[in-house]
Amino acid sequence: MIAAATDGKHGNVTSYTMTTVKIEQSSFQINEFPKETEFIFGEDKYRVEFTEPEEIRMALYIRSVKVFKNKRLFKSFETCDPSYFVIKSKDNKFLALPTKNGIEITNLENGNTAEFDLYFMIGNEFDNKDKYCLINGQNESLLVDLVTLKIKFKYKNLENYISQARFGFDNKLWTIEDWGQKLRIELLDTETLTSQYSIIDKPFELFKIPLEKYSKVIDSKCHCIWLMTGGGMRFSGFLNKWEYVSSKNKIVYKTLIPKSEVKFNKNYNVESCEAEFEYIEIRNDIENSDLNIENGNSDSKIWTKIKNLLN
Repeated sequence: MIAAATDGKHGNVTSYTMTTVKIEQSSFQINEFPKETEFIFGEDKYRVEFTEPEEIRMALYIRSVKVFKNKRLFKSFETCDPSYFVIKSKDNKFLALPTKNGIEITNLENGNTAEFDLYFMIGNEFDNKDKYCLINGQNESLLVDLVTLKIKFKYKNLENYISQARFGFDNKLWTIEDWGQKLRIELLDTETLTSQYSIIDKPFELFKIPLEKYSKVIDSKCHCIWLMTGGGMRFSGFLNKWEYVSSKNKIVYKTLIPKSEVKFNKNYNVESCEAEFEYIEIRNDIENSDLNIENGNSDSKIWTKIKNLLN
């Protein structure tokens, strides 16, 4: 899997290339959910506390959150339980909290607050310049301008089981979606809303997994993938898809790779297989002018496509 980027305005090849590397989970650090966070903004000290998640119905969890400002209760309510979450911007000016239906963002300098609802909120992150907050739902992503606390860009794809938007190289917003037999990453310039596309391999192609063997399981659209490590059933829509990993200092995706033949599971009354997570890192190899591939062994051609989202 490899990709090359083009300048969305001029069509010139930029100075970096992207290289895919298979990596072990032990080689990077996953960002854990921030159960307790303390920080200072201006002359005020804030403390954010979350309770442990509580299952209120099957696979639906909630938490309670309390925010203290100078040891006095500032906010308190029940929240959803996102997979990952970033509480504050890097300059500590903006506070983000999950709500029952989405996310609340507060400008701690002027007190302005806005709430954004979306279906099944998965997580959020701030960009490198503290100008935007990205919010991921199950099949949509919202880019919030922190100055106005309004949505600047919305991405929605009902065919995606889980949204994969993230900030990548050069502070660009990345989304990933099906593109025929491949996948494509769209790299969106958050200022101009111009974009570029890079075509990448699907996980089964990269890891040499025969699609025909597991196509029936994928098409079943149910929880039928048994995790060999940790146990539990995963949704079949995660097979042959790259999944966002919130990690420190690396751009990481994971995927479920089948490790067994397809068998009928009597306990769950479904065709099922066992699987494990495999991980890749996408690196910005500035010196790599020849577009080398590490470990991917892909001979796929590179397509670049420029799309202007502004009329």
